[in-house]
Amino acid sequence: GGAGVFDSIVQRASNPGEDTGSLPPIDAEGNSRRITMYRNGFTVDDGPLRDLTSPESRAFIASLENGDVPQELARSGPGARGGPLDVHLVDKRSEDFVAPPPPAYIAFSGQGATLGAGGGAAGGGTGAFAFTEAALAGVTVPPV
Repeated sequence: GGAGVFDSIVQRASNPGEDTGSLPPIDAEGNSRRITMYRNGFTVDDGPLRDLTSPESRAFIASLENGDVPQELARSGPGARGGPLDVHLVDKRSEDFVAPPPPAYIAFSGQGATLGAGGGAAGGGTGAFAFTEAALAGVTVPPV
């Protein structure tokens, strides 16, 4: 499995005095990155699961095993400018990656229309809506 691939990386990066109880934050400026190692692959920050067999993933893992910052991390953010870059390893090798659920909402992607605009209203009027007795028939307003 994938857990064995990460053994030397975790051993090399282990710091006995470090608290590993909480996930390190990912800062908005890109000064820190989080690599989470799972039994079936790894993720970078909050990205998708990456398979251990692809050439890109193999090169990424080889860099970590050598104690180097992987090229794709060095090419982005402060790494590209020669600035400091914190790489945090999160050890979840005893777990399989489970994708997070999709968001509970779906953003509206349709077109909008403005009431009262143009002359294309049904009935050939001006497009303005009139609150007539017929339009309000059957509408009940609860008392305040």
